[in-house]
Amino acid sequence: MSQLNNYSTYYAPYGWIITEDYVASDLDDKYPSDVGLTGPRNISPEIEKRLKGRVSLSTDIPDDLITDLNGTMVKFKMLDADGNLYYVGWIDGEYDLTEPLDDFGTPNAGAIYLKVLEKDGSWSSAVEAE
Repeated sequence: MSQLNNYSTYYAPYGWIITEDYVASDLDDKYPSDVGLTGPRNISPEIEKRLKGRVSLSTDIPDDLITDLNGTMVKFKMLDADGNLYYVGWIDGEYDLTEPLDDFGTPNAGAIYLKVLEKDGSWSSAVEAE
């Protein structure tokens, strides 16, 4: 008698992509860049496709227009305790904004703050890693 595998695939309700890596650039290319990295490990293929689609769009398109087109997609930046910029990226789906920090920024580089690009072009107050 064979056992049926009834495991269903669980996807996170959010996803993120790194579009700028200031950690690797500050280390004189001793480490590979994380540009293009998506997460979390169980990112939904649909969300990952939207994020990669955003990255492939022309940089001439204003960020706030892209945010409006995708509804939940926003641009973020991760910083350390001194305010040094580590990463820039996009997040999409259902999130509380600490996910890129918890999943990647804090364990990989020590980033502890995340700011989001507001529709008026300003950066939000910092959200701190949990």
